[in-house]
Amino acid sequence: MDNLTHSLVGLTAAKAGLEKLSPGATVLCVLAANSPDVDIVVLLFQGRWGYLHHHRGITHSLVGSAVLALALPLASYLGDRIIAQIRKRERQVRLKGLLIVSILTTATHPLLDWSNNYGIRLLLPWYTRWSYGDFTFVVDPFIWMILGVVAFLMTTKTKAQLIYWLVIALVPSFLILSRLAGSGGSLNGVLLPLLWIVVLIVSVTLYRLGFGERAGSRTAIAAFLAVVIYGTGLFVAHAVALRQGKGSGGRDR
Repeated sequence: MDNLTHSLVGLTAAKAGLEKLSPGATVLCVLAANSPDVDIVVLLFQGRWGYLHHHRGITHSLVGSAVLALALPLASYLGDRIIAQIRKRERQVRLKGLLIVSILTTATHPLLDWSNNYGIRLLLPWYTRWSYGDFTFVVDPFIWMILGVVAFLMTTKTKAQLIYWLVIALVPSFLILSRLAGSGGSLNGVLLPLLWIVVLIVSVTLYRLGFGERAGSRTAIAAFLAVVIYGTGLFVAHAVALRQGKGSGGRDR
């Protein structure tokens, strides 16, 4: 999946209750949810072709994800200890809480990447075969909308944060609305942009009504459940389509 999706997953997970486990947990949720994409550093040494070769490789495997899930909280904990000694204050972060946060949110990354047709190599370095679910797109605007609305409402308390979210919304809005411009009036090309506009209007309206101040962890959990239901529906539809395709292929022969 794209990094906006991973970031929204991490932020929503924090608001679902993980942020209570330790100071700094919210930042760690976002970092851990994106951490397997650290393989982008290959671009610096081997260029784009080397990156394509190694992307979704060892850092997305069970071993690589586990190492990253442990490394991030340990680095945060050690960093906090060093800062505490320099500033002569008490340590703030709680290692156990950060470990739980990191393990849970890091695990979402290979799971989401597995769900699309790009896939991952889950069992590297021992087994190089690609594995993929092939039921979600690499970029899914519906997941953006579900998690984005909740994350926006639950994290926007000041005008500066509002502007920050508006800036973030510019790129996906451009991508989706450009589809409307090139749709030629077709129904498929119009529905998604119109839905996006409606969601943006509803989000801003709810923000102005102060819904975000009343939303709690249950709201974030509900958003995750909605994504799970949506993903399950895609998985079932994909399985049915495959079964029907194989059945029609067999009859044709």
